[in-house]
Amino acid sequence: MNRESEHSVSEAEVAWAEHCGALLAFLRGVLRDEHAAADCLQQTFSKLVESGGPPVAGNLRGWLFRVAFNCARQLQRRQSIERRGLEQVAIMRQLADCEELEAGEELIRRERLQQATDAVRQLSIDQQAVLRLRIDEGLKFAEIAERLEIPLGTVLTRMRRAIEAVRKMLGIE
Repeated sequence: MNRESEHSVSEAEVAWAEHCGALLAFLRGVLRDEHAAADCLQQTFSKLVESGGPPVAGNLRGWLFRVAFNCARQLQRRQSIERRGLEQVAIMRQLADCEELEAGEELIRRERLQQATDAVRQLSIDQQAVLRLRIDEGLKFAEIAERLEIPLGTVLTRMRRAIEAVRKMLGIE
């Protein structure tokens, strides 16, 4: 280890001793999850060591809280995207399960499929485009955003609203 690395590690140890408790309490409040808060705390101090300290001397506490908050928000965004993805998988599985029905239930399956198709047709053109690219072509949200030349957040919002609307029209809670 060189002198600069040793110096920044010892500064990080001092910063840990001084700010760990307050940062952890802050992250618990933001995330409402003990394990996630501990992970973000560790990432915050890892970033401190990797970067050699805050970019602005003298404002270590503010820098640590800003980095911790950014870490927490990034984690929340990832969790939100994962939840939406799981919801989509559940809907797709429900539709796929329809294919496994016995021959006598084929009529029910066709009716459900027709209801789903009708529900999708009632969506806005923008929502339909996102839904079709996701389901028919299996594109990731980032790929959909690139293809439609719109922000990722817009794609995610359109998908969420489309799924909510289709669920409501089909009576799925």
